[in-house]
Amino acid sequence: MREPPPGTAHVADLVRRFEAEGRIRARIGISDGVEGALSREAAATVHRVVTEALTNVRRHAIGATRVDVRLTLDGGTVRLTVADDGASAMPRPRERGGTGLIALAERVRATGGDLRTAAGPDGWTLTVTLPASPASSPTAVPGGPPLEKTV
Repeated sequence: MREPPPGTAHVADLVRRFEAEGRIRARIGISDGVEGALSREAAATVHRVVTEALTNVRRHAIGATRVDVRLTLDGGTVRLTVADDGASAMPRPRERGGTGLIALAERVRATGGDLRTAAGPDGWTLTVTLPASPASSPTAVPGGPPLEKTV
């Protein structure tokens, strides 16, 4: 039997590993109800977006010292925000490259959501909004406490 794809329940581990592998402080905040509010596909998309966003912070956020990852539930919407305090750089050419944010935006739209980015004097922010699903996701942690901590 195949294991379900990683989802919101695995995001905190991603953030902890990101911090352990480098010099950038990382924090994660997950509001009550988020882990059971997304479909399996949307939860896997959140995991993929966080993976790509943290990779981009490491590659492109010049001088970044922190990154904050937040998952919040607001009525019928789940919002993912990844924000860093580094200066944005032009992406470096790579021999083999993915499609990065364009592919992520398409994946988010396929789940009924929206992806936006913004660069400013205080860093870079990626925001994803996804519709909440009343059906419980297999990646949910039933009855789990809200997660709000620095990793």
